[in-house]
Amino acid sequence: MMTETDAQKRNELREEWQILQTQFSRDDLVCLAIKLVCTLVFATLLIFSLHGLIGAFFVAVFWVMESMARTTQARIAERLLAIEASLALTTQDPSALSGAQHQAFYLHTAWSHSRLGVLGLLKEYASNAMRPTVAFPYVALAAFSFLLLALQDSPSFT
Repeated sequence: MMTETDAQKRNELREEWQILQTQFSRDDLVCLAIKLVCTLVFATLLIFSLHGLIGAFFVAVFWVMESMARTTQARIAERLLAIEASLALTTQDPSALSGAQHQAFYLHTAWSHSRLGVLGLLKEYASNAMRPTVAFPYVALAAFSFLLLALQDSPSFT
């Protein structure tokens, strides 16, 4: 039998899930915007025939920006999964929400307890940057930039 406190905790978890799911979806739009802006900047650099290294630099900057956004999104995804697990527990045992990890609005506290320091954060950014859906446009643009650079430096390119 679900007590009033258990029902309140469950409602708080549902509210947190809705808030975080909305943010998760917004983060996808932000990452798409980063990719589009990167492509526009790269095309603008091509139009004005700027040096290939400048294009590669901008591609790298946008890639890092997206990996940072994806890292934040990954933390939200972890919390969403924890909330969903907590909500699933309450369908089996309504009093199962006793631990701190089952409390609503626990995202940053949980993250701060598992934070690995600066090197861990950099590793987290790098792993998100290497995800195929993140890396694809940046690798393609960087390769194209280096191809243009090689062509600009070749004697037959005029």
